[in-house]
Amino acid sequence: MCQYVGVSRAVYYKWTHRKVTAHELENEAILAYIIEREESKNYIYGVHTMTMYLNEETSYHVSRGRVRRIMRRNGIRPSIRVAKRDRKAEKKECILANKLLCADSSHDFAPERPNMTWVTDFVASRGSDQISSNDYV
Repeated sequence: MCQYVGVSRAVYYKWTHRKVTAHELENEAILAYIIEREESKNYIYGVHTMTMYLNEETSYHVSRGRVRRIMRRNGIRPSIRVAKRDRKAEKKECILANKLLCADSSHDFAPERPNMTWVTDFVASRGSDQISSNDYV
C-alpha cells in the first residue's frame, strides 16, 4: 500500500502514531462551539459575528481567518447573505425622484402656476455668540 501511495513505511507508521497537537484540540473545541451555535440559530452567523461570539463567550481568542478556515473546512456557510447594492442606480433614482430635476439632470424652475415650486437651503453654522445656530437661506 505504501508503494502505491508513494510514501515510505517509516513515514506511514510515524503518521499513524502521531499525537494530536494542542492547536488541533483547540480547533476541535472551536468547531464544536461553532456547530452548536449555528444549529441553535439556523446557520445565520457569518465569520465576523461568529468570531465576535467566540471571543466574548469562550476562553479562546481567535482571528477571523482561523474561524473562516475552520468553517470552510467543515462546510459551514451562513444561510443569509447581504445583497450587494447598486449605488449608482440608487443615486440616479433619488435624483430622478426629485421633482425639481429633469431626466437630463437639468433644473425645472419654471412652475406652471404660482406657489407650485418652493426651494430652501439649510445651513448649520457656528456663530460667535452661540454654540451653534441654524440658518435658513
